[in-house]
Amino acid sequence: MNVPSRTLPKTCRQLRDRLLAGAAAPDAASAGAAAHLDGCAECQAFAGRLVATRSILSTRRAEVEPTPSFAPRVVAALPDTTELLGWAALRLLPAALALALGLTCFGLLQAPSPTALLNDPSADLLLTYAALAPSTSPGDPASPAP
Repeated sequence: MNVPSRTLPKTCRQLRDRLLAGAAAPDAASAGAAAHLDGCAECQAFAGRLVATRSILSTRRAEVEPTPSFAPRVVAALPDTTELLGWAALRLLPAALALALGLTCFGLLQAPSPTALLNDPSADLLLTYAALAPSTSPGDPASPAP
């Protein structure tokens, strides 16, 4: 983890990187780093802030609890499922209607008309009409008698 440096000397960068990497306290560094820390006011201030920050974070870790109103506020901020469904339905409705209309027209145009059977009674046309023609029930007056 590198410290964002604004032209720090190499020893300052090395010491700060070492402290950020996990050295518990400034005196845990090597003898050369300790000597640099004694002579550099900026690094002393950095090490002091780092130690203070770590001690605050370690003592307050168990004390942080959300307020009782936190969960209801988060749930209230979420969008309602009907809002999401309504949005999707409005976006998809025109496409669904166009698809339904297209399929209906395609289906109507594919079935041969009954007059086509009179003009050209081919076997293929008769089979196609028989397969696509509406079925009639035996008690239906429109159905032919056997």
